[in-house]
Order: sequence, then C-alpha cells, then structure tokens
Amino acid sequence: MLSYPDHDSEYCPSVWTQVQDNRDLNTMTCWDKYDISQDRVDSLNQETMYAECRHLVFASMTTSVYLTEDIVPDYWTIADKAQDKLSSLLERLTGHWTKCRDSSRSSHRSSRPQAPDTDRLAAYVASNQVDILLPLFSCVLALGNSSQESSLEPSLESSLDTVVTHLVSSLSQLEQKISVDATNLLNRFEIMEQAVLLSETLGLLGVVSGAIQVLLRPAGKGGKKVKKGKCVVPANLQFLVKPFNRVIEQAVDVANKLVGEVERFEEMINESSLEDSLSGLSLVNDVQKDGQSIVQKMSQSYRDSFHQVKTIVRSKKTYIATLTL
Repeated sequence: MLSYPDHDSEYCPSVWTQVQDNRDLNTMTCWDKYDISQDRVDSLNQETMYAECRHLVFASMTTSVYLTEDIVPDYWTIADKAQDKLSSLLERLTGHWTKCRDSSRSSHRSSRPQAPDTDRLAAYVASNQVDILLPLFSCVLALGNSSQESSLEPSLESSLDTVVTHLVSSLSQLEQKISVDATNLLNRFEIMEQAVLLSETLGLLGVVSGAIQVLLRPAGKGGKKVKKGKCVVPANLQFLVKPFNRVIEQAVDVANKLVGEVERFEEMINESSLEDSLSGLSLVNDVQKDGQSIVQKMSQSYRDSFHQVKTIVRSKKTYIATLTL
C-alpha cells in the first residue's frame, strides 16, 4: 500500500524541543515601533505544535499500514511490534491534540506589519482532521490486537460514528465559509486552505480505512472464502461492518459535495473578476497593462488550483467507494 518512510521519519519527541526560529522578521520596517518578541515566541510555539501534530498523524498512518502488511522499516529491531508502536503513537497524538486545541483557542492574530504570518494550527484544528482519524487509528489498533476468539469493545462502533459526525461538520463549515466570505479577497486563501485540508483528510481516511478493511476480513486468518476468492468478516467482527460502511458511504458523499462546493467557489470568484475591478480604475496605460497581466496570472493560478483539488478528490472518492464491505 505504501513504501515506508526514511529512517529520519520516525517520531522522536526530543526533536520538537530543539526547533529554532530562523525567520528574518526585521526586514519589514515601520515607523510605529513595536516589540514583536512575544508574537514571535507565540508563533513559533504554534507552528511547532502544528508540525509535531502532522508528524504524529503520518507516523500513525504508516504504522497502521505496517500492521496489515509484511513490511517494516529497516530501522526497526526484531523486538519492535507495529501494535506497540501504534499504541505509543496514539497515546502521544491524543495528548498532543488536546494541547493543540487549547492553544488554538487562545491564539490571536497580530495586525502589525512586523509580526509573523498567521500560524497554521488554528486552521488545522478547525479542519477536524485529527478528530476524524483518531477513531480510525484506534480501530486499527484494536483489530490488530484481536484474535478470532476474543471480543472487541462495543464502543468501537460509536467511535466510528463520530468519524461521520466530524466529516459532516467539516463540510458544513466549508459550505458556510464559501457562502459568507467567497467574495472577500482576503478570505479566499482560508477557504482554499480548508478545501485542501478536507481533500487531504479524505485521502488519509481512505488509506486507514483500507487497513481496517484488511483487518476486518483477514484472508487465511479465519475469514471464510466465498466466490472469487473473497473473504467474509469473522463472526466476532460482524458488529463493525455497518458502522464501517457508514464511514465509507459518508466519505463518498462528502467527496461528491466537496467537488460541488469547489465548483461553486470557482463560479463566485469568476463573477467577481479582478480584471473587471481593475478596469474601473484610472491608471496610466503601462500600469494598467502590467496590472492586467498580473491579475490574469492570478486568475489562472486559481483555475489550476481548483482543477487540481477536484481531480484529487474524485480520485480519492473512487478508491474509497471500493472499500465497502
């Protein structure tokens, strides 16, 4: 399913205590003297928390795949087990995610010219990506530790239902933001960012759901063969089939609606063309010509971005739809 990452991709807690800020924020001069030292510290903390959270998410995803495949990274020892690795990662991710949410609530955006750019943590928390993936990771771990004779916690069913809830919430937030802020030039980046994060979430959901599907119908490990060599789900795992299928069905539905929302956003941008706005200004011919050239490139960049997002989402949807049990 995946080629495993390089040796330096394994999660290491000590790395995140050594992050240094190499941004040169003194290039922006301003007559209004303002000490940005605290803004800089806050920004670095937020960005570090965001990067660490992302690392934990992708480490958990790849370890989930190791649990279902006969591959392991070359830096693992003989004693290392995917179940133990995943359990440790999920414990850290759960605790770190709580810190991220608390930190994002208390963060503020500085309007000072010298201040750092708005951190990415707040947008990431708002995307619900970790809330969507954590129950899936937990399901992989529970299935990996189970046997044909053992029984799983009934709470796994309700935890999969939370995935559906958070998926719907993420799409609803994007729909509302497009309806309210699509014509606002300064807010377009945030809308595109949320659309990209949701499309990425669908991709990650597809990978982890693929691992769950493998564990739910284990060929040669108790799964009975039916027509065309397919396996059915063992009796002790049957209670997870419906909630798992609900996750898949909802993910496909969200993917379809996401494509529709991206197209709606694209139409709204086209209606409020920057070129039309520029034509209404009284500018020198050379300035007008250069301005139109820049705006045309910006418009083309938007079109390319919309095309890429829609293509990716449709591709992910096609794969996710095949995971239904």
